[in-house]
Order: sequence, then structure tokens, then C-alpha cells
Amino acid sequence: MNHSNGSRGCLIKQKIQNLDIIVESMGAKPPIIEQLKEYVETIGRRLKYQAIDESSGIIAEMVIALIMIVLILITFILFNITLALIFGHWLGSTWKGFVVITAFYALSVVLARLLRESLQDQLIRLFIKKVFSKIKS
Repeated sequence: MNHSNGSRGCLIKQKIQNLDIIVESMGAKPPIIEQLKEYVETIGRRLKYQAIDESSGIIAEMVIALIMIVLILITFILFNITLALIFGHWLGSTWKGFVVITAFYALSVVLARLLRESLQDQLIRLFIKKVFSKIKS
């Protein structure tokens, strides 16, 4: 959500209050003042609705991403169990198949740890690009 929309809303409310003070000092309200007041209030509501729309879109994307991650994890786990059983069949013992798969992931963790900074930089760039693409659109 864009913080500038919130500060704009406060600024608009302040301008409406200033406009009310000016109108009260004038006595009768000219039609243009009422129209300006309605216009400023409409802009404030529009900004509020835009902020709600943008934040709703971000939340919806996050929920969809979470669902996709859960489904991918379930698929990944079942795939790994299948691989472990296949290796166990080939090696003549189920536990040996699970050891092979576990060793593969242990080596993957060591490799990821060694490449941690490079991976972090790439993920940060990806996240920033995603956030700015949402802000531009």
C-alpha cells in the first residue's frame, strides 16, 4: 500500500477544514464553494478506494502464491518419497533409498550455504523488480 495516499487523505481533510473556515467567515456559501468541497471530498474517496483496490490485489496475489507453494511442496514431497522408494528397490533396501535422497539434499544445503550471498542478491533483485512492476501498473 502506498503511504503517500494516506498523507494525501490527511492533506485533503485539512484543506476541507480550511475551506469550511473560509466559507464560515464569508457568511452565505456560494455554489462554487460547495462544488469545490464536494470535489475535494470525491478526490479523497477516490484515493481511499484506489488504496483499497491496490492492497486487495496484493493480498489476492499473496494468497494465490501461498496456495501454489503448498501444492508444489506436496508434489515435491511425494516425488521425493517415490524417488527414495525407487532407489531403495534398486539398492535392495528401502532405507538405503531414503539415505541416498537425504544425502542429495544435505549436499544441496551445503552448496546453498556456500552460494548464500549470491542467492540473496538474486532474490532481492527479483523481489524489488516485482514490487516496482506492481507500483508502475
